[in-house]
This record gives sequence, C-alpha cells and structure tokens, in this order.
Amino acid sequence: MAVRAHPFPLPWYIFFGIVEPVSVLAGATYALAFQQKYHFELVPPSFVVPKPNLLAKIVKTAQPAATAILPALDAPTAMGLSQLGSCYILIMLNSALMLYAFRTYIKDLRALQNVLVYFFIVLGVADWTHIGLTFYGLPEPVSGSKISLLLRPEGWNSLLFGNIAITFMLFCCRLAWYLGPGSASIKAKTS
Repeated sequence: MAVRAHPFPLPWYIFFGIVEPVSVLAGATYALAFQQKYHFELVPPSFVVPKPNLLAKIVKTAQPAATAILPALDAPTAMGLSQLGSCYILIMLNSALMLYAFRTYIKDLRALQNVLVYFFIVLGVADWTHIGLTFYGLPEPVSGSKISLLLRPEGWNSLLFGNIAITFMLFCCRLAWYLGPGSASIKAKTS
C-alpha cells in the first residue's frame, strides 16, 4: 500500500503561514504608521547623489526617531504609501488565511500539492519583481555602479535589506519547499 508524504508539513506551514505573514504585517505597519520615516529611508544615504538639502533630509533619518525632523509628505506620496501598506496587508492575509485554508480543507494530498505549487510560483514571481523593481528604483551613484554598492551591505539600511535580502531569502525558502516536500510528495512512499 502506498502512502503519500504530506506536501505541506507543519514546520513549513508555520514558516509560510505564520512567520512570513507576521513579517509582512511589520512592513505594513511601518509603511502606514511611520510614512515619513519609511519614505526617506527608501533610498539609503550611500546611494544618494549629493544634492543640497536632499542629502541633509536623508541623513537626518539615520538619527534616532525622537530627534529626526522629517519634512511633511505631500498628499500623493502619503496616498501611495497608504496604498503600499494596503498591498502588504493583502499579501499578509493571502498567505495567512489561504495557507491555513489549503492545509485544513484540501484533504487530497496531490490536489494540495498542486495548489501550493501554483501559490508559491505566484509568490516567487512577486519576489523577483519586488527585488528587480527595488534595484531599478535605486539611483545611479556618483562613482561605481548600483551593483558595487549592493555588494557592500554596510551601506544598506533596514528597508533595503528587507526589500532585497529578506525577499531573496523568502524566494529561496519557497524554492527549498518545492525541491523538498513539494516534489517529495509526488513519489509515493511504501509502507
């Protein structure tokens, strides 16, 4: 009698269905509740071409929040950040609720595996789109290249780290699931 391995073991569910959504909620909170700080941290100072006043505004964001005085955001920028926060919430709810529903209500393991493969493909494409657009949006430095600055993480800030490194690590975890439990469940185990 052949027994199929579960395609979404509990540790993978905890990571993708709980840990990742909580981290996305943190990003949503930052984009919604601390819009000025979020906006001025999008481009780390190491990537900024020195311009009068602009560099001073960005350097101020490196100070503790209590002492940093950030300029007010215009309405379109604040609206864009609110919409970004809303997208973060959508991603968080999608991962938390859909993965719970998949694991709870899809009893056919092959069907569960197929749904998860497509779900993680969509998130993987979103990961690479996010990384690519973050890289594309960084300004060209005065000397060197974007890549040379990206290869020096000491010039990064928390937002750039999250947008590139954490997103890449999430993609690697999705790929590890696909190469591990995602493909292992295809083969029937004999008991």
